[in-house]
Amino acid sequence: MPHSFQNHQLPIRLLGVSVVFTTAMAKPLRDLDPYFMQGGDKETDVFLWFSLLDGPSNNTRDEGDSYTCQILISWPVRPEKGLPEVPAASADRLALMKHLSRDWADPFHTIIKAIPDDAEPITLKLEDWPPPVNPRKDGWDNMGGRVTLAGDSAHAMTM
Repeated sequence: MPHSFQNHQLPIRLLGVSVVFTTAMAKPLRDLDPYFMQGGDKETDVFLWFSLLDGPSNNTRDEGDSYTCQILISWPVRPEKGLPEVPAASADRLALMKHLSRDWADPFHTIIKAIPDDAEPITLKLEDWPPPVNPRKDGWDNMGGRVTLAGDSAHAMTM
């Protein structure tokens, strides 16, 4: 194990929110894929992740005919292109999610626009820990040659 390490924040920001949508609201997305989807906007480099966390058959809400949906939006920090840092206030984070998706086609635009105003998007800090460039010199302990890590197993990485 290295004697010291430091995670490096990536120049990508991510906001996520879980929201309950009616079956009718979730239907256009479920018609595309019944569980999850992801994609990017080639014009802005903004990325979307959408997934279903539960549905009518396994939730205990009063409005049982509904789905809990997870919506994530990420983007590279590029203030000169209107891709800013994450705002501190929850309302501003939600407004940014809606702003970044303003030109998206349906059903993506509609689903983000439908996130309730009282939703509280959270920020996920994306970090990476690059392995040492020279493991022997930089103190990477391979347990006397008994342990070798290669590729993605040799370092922490984002999802």
